[in-house]
Amino acid sequence: MTLEELDDLLIEAARTEMSLMPVLRKPRYVGWPEYPNDWTAYAATDALPPRFVASPEQIDRLDYALDVVLCLPVPARRLVWAVAFSAAYRDRGPAWTKLSKRFRCDRRTVKRRYKQSLEQIVLSSVKG
Repeated sequence: MTLEELDDLLIEAARTEMSLMPVLRKPRYVGWPEYPNDWTAYAATDALPPRFVASPEQIDRLDYALDVVLCLPVPARRLVWAVAFSAAYRDRGPAWTKLSKRFRCDRRTVKRRYKQSLEQIVLSSVKG
């Protein structure tokens, strides 16, 4: 597995985790939203769009990503997941500046540590 493939796997895992239902909430049943019957009230609903549910293949890849990341120490795990979640639905990639504020270091340092963590995962998967 290359660094790019591992990065894509982690970002997909973050997207999958975001699409899962919350643990403590009761599931809502699917139904039509309430809307006024008046013709002039076209598109006047406050209904939220439905959330997408993860497929079984996505959940399997999420489990695999969790197993892969477990070889890292706890601070590196936090960094890897924070980068994956910040890049999940962003076209420009991770928000390195926000991550640098969160981890209290320079954005280049965060990026370097992330790359080192990915390299450590790749090396451990080659050995084992």
